[in-house]
Amino acid sequence: MTEDANSTLERINSLLINNEFENALKLINSSNLSEDIKDESLGNYYFYKRDFDNAIHFFKKALETNSNARLSRYHYLSGIGYERLKKYDDAFAHYVESIDIDPLFVDPYIDLGGMLGKLKEYKKAAKCYRDAIGITPDDITLYLNLKMILQKMDINAIEIQNEIKQIENNIKRLEMLGVNIPTMNSW
Repeated sequence: MTEDANSTLERINSLLINNEFENALKLINSSNLSEDIKDESLGNYYFYKRDFDNAIHFFKKALETNSNARLSRYHYLSGIGYERLKKYDDAFAHYVESIDIDPLFVDPYIDLGGMLGKLKEYKKAAKCYRDAIGITPDDITLYLNLKMILQKMDINAIEIQNEIKQIENNIKRLEMLGVNIPTMNSW
């Protein structure tokens, strides 16, 4: 990918992350991107609009044009699909591939952590949530999820008790900033 194309793709993704959908779509349509990159961008556009059927459609088009395309959000959505089918090995592989492609995309860390929690792989789940907190340290849900996982582990371990105290302090800090605590689901 050329430097110009990479710069354009970064601008498109920045617009999408900031919910500037109209501006992102204008840039996608007016840019001189290759067909596979344009389809990937449209897939990302629909992903951020939460229209996952259209997102997958455009991701598949990008893969038809370029079978070597590495599409993080496509792998993330595939991971969700496999997890729903209880094909956990396949889901795990897709979540990990999504993370490998875009290590700053937090969603696969969260869903992988949730899946590992359901499978009682608590140490691995905790690592996923710690990694996610490293990316988005102001997301209170991540602290709550990590706390829930740690509480399922060996609660008598001093390290875990100390980490839970740190998490509770971070939750209080975020509450003081006006962050609402969401309703949590248990595994």
